[in-house]
Amino acid sequence: MSDNNPASDAPSEPPLDQPTSGREGGLLFDELAEGETAEEAAAWNTAFVANLEALGTAWGRFREVAAEIGRALDPALKVAAALAEVLPRIDWHLAAERLTSYLPPNWPEKPMFSSRYLPISRDDGIPIVWVPRSDIVSGLLDCSDRASCLKLLRERQVDILEDCRRCVAESTHPQLGEVQVLAGQALEAFTSGLMAPSQALAVILCESLIADHVVPSGSRSVYAAAKEEALVDEHVTIVAMRRAFALAPIDRFFTGWFRTSPGPSPTELSRHLSVHLPSLQQYSPENSLIAVMLLASLLREIHQELTDTAPTSNSAQNSAGVAP
Repeated sequence: MSDNNPASDAPSEPPLDQPTSGREGGLLFDELAEGETAEEAAAWNTAFVANLEALGTAWGRFREVAAEIGRALDPALKVAAALAEVLPRIDWHLAAERLTSYLPPNWPEKPMFSSRYLPISRDDGIPIVWVPRSDIVSGLLDCSDRASCLKLLRERQVDILEDCRRCVAESTHPQLGEVQVLAGQALEAFTSGLMAPSQALAVILCESLIADHVVPSGSRSVYAAAKEEALVDEHVTIVAMRRAFALAPIDRFFTGWFRTSPGPSPTELSRHLSVHLPSLQQYSPENSLIAVMLLASLLREIHQELTDTAPTSNSAQNSAGVAP
């Protein structure tokens, strides 16, 4: 029969398990094909039925697998449908602005994130939130060690004091009224060359701010609770980054040392040494500058936290830049 098919010169392949005979097309016939025996026809029909059954079983399994895939993809498809509805409504520029608003406003745009922020603030005890200005922060990021950071701070002391005065002037929350006035006097003393009195007042004011606004109420030990609040690592989230780095220098600030402690006394700014064991080493120009920087940084951060209001439902929706 294939010799009479003008549509193709190549012989067609028999179906699976199909015995060789003169029958073509895979159809069941009651009549014998030309030259076909009854046994061959029966074998053909048996093989064809088996193939149909196998095909039916495979199709049933395929439908089961397709249903399983559909069930597995259903949540993702729902999310995709929701995103398809929401994404076109997002103001990506506004979303980027909201994201960067969580970062300290004085940090340089490039690099927005640097591994040096953490050791400078936490390990070296140098404030880098709200003060100093961004180009000084950039310079600190380029410093290789604490000594070079201190050298840069002394070189830019005039600009840093201006930044501190600005932060103090902006800290107008009613709960900070008296501290704001005294912080201004600490800066005036430093500018007048009275660095030791400036450091002493700044240290006392920092401790007061920490005890009243940073440490949870009811804490038995301000030292221990403050150090707990100041804990920060590389896993800090963007939302918590500004406050975390503003508090990071507190850990070094509350370094304790006693006359009976082994080793030499710390040369870095220390609340304990400034109050209980004053010395020319502790009341150094560098420590005095860091003390007023820490005061201005904490004061401005606490002012911001006190004035920030809880988001409403509308503001919460728009915080992601989603248009109504």
